[in-house]
Amino acid sequence: MDENTLISAVGGFVASIIGGGLGGWLTIKAADKSHQHALKLEEVRHRDDVKSFLQAIYDEMDTLWQAYQLGIGQAIGTLKDGEALNLFFPVQQDYFTVYRANARLIGSVDDHNLRRQIVVTYTRSNAIIDSIRLNNHLLAEWDAMQRISLETQNPLHKHYADARLQGLIEYANKLKISDAQLRQDVELLKAMLMKKEALAP
Repeated sequence: MDENTLISAVGGFVASIIGGGLGGWLTIKAADKSHQHALKLEEVRHRDDVKSFLQAIYDEMDTLWQAYQLGIGQAIGTLKDGEALNLFFPVQQDYFTVYRANARLIGSVDDHNLRRQIVVTYTRSNAIIDSIRLNNHLLAEWDAMQRISLETQNPLHKHYADARLQGLIEYANKLKISDAQLRQDVELLKAMLMKKEALAP
């Protein structure tokens, strides 16, 4: 092997090492850059999902709150001391579709106070629905006992009907307290969402 061939072989070998190393390094850099870009896209997508969730929470709560205030909320809010909520209000469905369907996103809300207020407000909203259902039950019991009392004219039946009415009156006071708490929570949640600029485009 002559000297030129040896130099050529060594030069080719060194060039292939350098070329392979440079190519490998560039491939790793490109893959890393692609990965970093994918992570940023995922972060933006997640941030957009959380923002959309907060917007949907606002819309759901605002819509349900308006319906509540025009219906049973108005009746509870105008109750006087010593009055029963003598109104049967049908509550049959799950009203909190957005909240339940997106519960996984609650933990992604970065503001602890906002996250807590969302949970508190929805919990109190569910509690008032349960309370309205119970009031409906108590009202049905009182109505049945009152009818029996009127039909039989039995003083014992009248006593039971009066006791049921007293239970309704006492429960109405609890409803008023729950209603007042819910009003504060809903207004606070809506204000926090507005402040968070969750409703900005």
